Order: sequence, then structure tokens, then C-alpha cells
Amino acid sequence: MHSFGMGLGSVAIGILTIVGCGSLNDSAVEEIAAGETPVETLGPETSAPETPTAEVSDNQVPTGESWTTVATLRSSDPAWQGMNGLLVSSPFTTTDEVRVVLDMPNAERTDGIVGVIIPADKTTDARELLGALRDGLAVTMIAAAPVQVFSGLDGTYVLVQSVPVSKAWSLDVQTRP
Repeated sequence: MHSFGMGLGSVAIGILTIVGCGSLNDSAVEEIAAGETPVETLGPETSAPETPTAEVSDNQVPTGESWTTVATLRSSDPAWQGMNGLLVSSPFTTTDEVRVVLDMPNAERTDGIVGVIIPADKTTDARELLGALRDGLAVTMIAAAPVQVFSGLDGTYVLVQSVPVSKAWSLDVQTRP
């Protein structure tokens, strides 16, 4: 059973790495280095409201905008079902938008986290969770742009992270009241 867990963890890391690798292109990093705020759309571009998208914003919360933290995932959280390296947040419910905020003390500008938002009902067993990672909403957070807003979500979700990171971090998932 231990070798199955190790293999399953390796597959999860591979999937999250693949999902995260295509989310941030070199031009976005160059824009960040130039002091601009990049805007990135995750997933295929369509006009359908069901397609989740992400908007990267700066560290400042616009005046009059209120967000409430509904889930937090930390590098120090216990592994999901005892599977080393696989972290899953508590479930959160949203209708349209969530904001994800990265806190990574002592991070360099390009340090970050790769995760996936998936429906909470997909966390009943390891095979179902791994299958949902392919179709989930990629969350690629870097210290230079630690806030992203994802829209087009409606339901109960979890945030999954399994790509090893050497620095301590936390991700707050926030919704509007």
C-alpha cells in the first residue's frame, strides 16, 4: 500500500507541475520585471461565463472592495489522507468569484506555488482526486503578483497543492460577502 501511495503522490506532483507550467509565460515574467501588473487568463478563452478565469492584481485591495477568507492552505498543513506532499484545503463555496492571496515570507520575485481548484466532491478517494486535477482550474501564484481573482466558479471547491516548495507559504481563498 505504501508503494501505491508513493506512486499516486508522484502522479499528483507530475500533473500539478504540468498544469502549472503552461500558466505563466516568459512575457508575463518580463512584464513583472518591468514593474507592470500582468493579466492572465487561465483555460481556453471563450465568452461563456462558466469558463473560470484569473486576473492578477497588485498587493493593494481596491478601496471599498471587501473579501472574506473562507479557506486557507499552508505548507505546514497535514498531508491529505496521509499522502506525503499532497495538501487539500477545507471546502469553500462560491458563486462566481474567489480571490487567492499568496503569503510567502522571504520569497524572491519568482518564487511561488502551483495548485488546482477542483470540485470538493472529487476528494472522496485518491483516484477521483487525481482525475479531477486534469480538469481543474490551475492556480499559479508568484511572489511578484501574489493576488489573483478567479471568476466563473459556482459550487463547493477545494484547493489542492502537491508541488514541493522549499519555503514556507500560505494561500488564502477569499470570497465576497
